[in-house]
Amino acid sequence: MNQINTISSTGPLALILACALAALSFGCSADVAGTTPPGQALFYPTSMELSSDGRYVYVVNSNFNQTYSSGWLSLVDLDLVLTDGTTSSEAILSREDGGQIRIPGLGGELAISSDGSSALLPHRGLNARGEVMITRFDFGTDAMASCGDPDYETGFTGREAVTDCDEDHLIRVFENGSDDLDPTIMPRELTVAGQLENAYHSTSFTWTDADGSAREMVAIGYVTSGSVRFYEYSQGTYSFVDVLQTPLAVTGRLGFHPTAEEPFLIAGGGYNNVSQLCSINLVRSFSESDEAVYSHSLPSNGGRKIYAFDFTPDGKDLLVVNRSGLATGSPGTDSFANSLVRLDASLQRATEQTDSGEWDDNALRPAMTVKDTALLDGRATDVKAFTKA
Repeated sequence: MNQINTISSTGPLALILACALAALSFGCSADVAGTTPPGQALFYPTSMELSSDGRYVYVVNSNFNQTYSSGWLSLVDLDLVLTDGTTSSEAILSREDGGQIRIPGLGGELAISSDGSSALLPHRGLNARGEVMITRFDFGTDAMASCGDPDYETGFTGREAVTDCDEDHLIRVFENGSDDLDPTIMPRELTVAGQLENAYHSTSFTWTDADGSAREMVAIGYVTSGSVRFYEYSQGTYSFVDVLQTPLAVTGRLGFHPTAEEPFLIAGGGYNNVSQLCSINLVRSFSESDEAVYSHSLPSNGGRKIYAFDFTPDGKDLLVVNRSGLATGSPGTDSFANSLVRLDASLQRATEQTDSGEWDDNALRPAMTVKDTALLDGRATDVKAFTKA
């Protein structure tokens, strides 16, 4: 396979990142007594994002095994990471220094706005009221994070009261798909119980709609369904747009296709125990009554679920990591392989039938045809494509 590269880290930064990955299974905090989270530690981290000034890394600590009373967002100072003699724990800013924000547990992937001033974080599971939760963060000019008034408790459950969030920074999603930002805005298709309970994946992106207007959105995916929830971000405010459906039974990653020809959101996951990609045409899906979704299965070239993907810098190819569902140290089988697959992701013309029954001979869609496959000796967690000299 040509020029498929993986990232490796060395030095103090590697210690921080390795701790974050290892904590998925073991945690990096030695002191687990009591229920109050430690003020300067990582614990079951699920995702990391860079601040807009490039100095800090935001780390979502999920508190996956419920050892503590809440999850939290940690700030890692990269200047300290790269300073000789600084320990890994010292690079994690303490709570006293504003480096920890306590939030609901089971947080997933953080989606930061393009201006770096705000973000949404979905949470798995339900709260005591049977609601799915999404946390909204504000980031100051110094990159410090806020979740509102930390002393706010009015109407909160015990789990909500121990967070640093107020009601304005907790978005409550209801069973029918609406939320408390504006309960009158309903998805085009009402959702059912359990469909939106395991929100985890998220991505922020900007696209151009049918009227030529630039729209910034956040897409949220679910590990136990093919639903994709959309919020629009404008002038510092998020608003619910819709929930679109894909054929996926499980979702493993969301990403925006970097083409300028026509905007597509890509969802990777699995259906019927076979890895599958779905390409969502955003212009058509938000301007027509039905979603415009194209599916691409990977029989014999992939596993049971797409766990991660990344576009090559030119946007023409997509690198996909598949998991077989078999033993961790196994490459899997020919049909269900732990594998890295290179797909042709360029947009190509195709013929399809429109809602009116007519045939369109000039429809654009990502090809998603297999170009190369490499078996992996064990399960990969992520993949990143980059260019080097």
